[in-house]
Amino acid sequence: MRVLPFGACHAALPFEPPVRAIVHQAKYRGRRGAAAVLGALVVERLWLALAQPPPPRLLVVPVPLGRRRRRGRGYNQAALLAEALARQAGAPCSPPGQATRLRETAPQVGRTGAERRAAVEGAFAWHGPSLRGATVWLVDDVVTTGATMAAAATPLQQAGASRIDGVAAAIVCGRGA
Repeated sequence: MRVLPFGACHAALPFEPPVRAIVHQAKYRGRRGAAAVLGALVVERLWLALAQPPPPRLLVVPVPLGRRRRRGRGYNQAALLAEALARQAGAPCSPPGQATRLRETAPQVGRTGAERRAAVEGAFAWHGPSLRGATVWLVDDVVTTGATMAAAATPLQQAGASRIDGVAAAIVCGRGA
């Protein structure tokens, strides 16, 4: 568990082989089946840690993908993970367009924590209903420093979410924020 400015980040597995290969298949090779495997792993490994039972007013929100990457990939792997978690929790998953990426950002691979934070600062928005009193599970495939999660959580907090927890399939161990 990694502590973020807006809650905790729960990850199913370390971002090491063979998990790294599965993530890369889902993220860079367009293999939806790999994303489905990740979704199953997230649900199986994290369900007990996340909620018993799910909190009231829970909303599951995938970290939005930029339009260019979404078109190239054909799907948002974080959305597939979020949908699997939402089904397990019996909670709604925010539909596309509520959480948005305001601008394309360069890939985060190889950047320092400070560079990652600068790259995604102000890159996200919330266009959905008020989240006043809601618990949000913000879902992404991999967490390295938490910069993307923190940037995506900011508009959710501004929309009134009472608690925001990051949820990821994998976490890069040993990286400082």
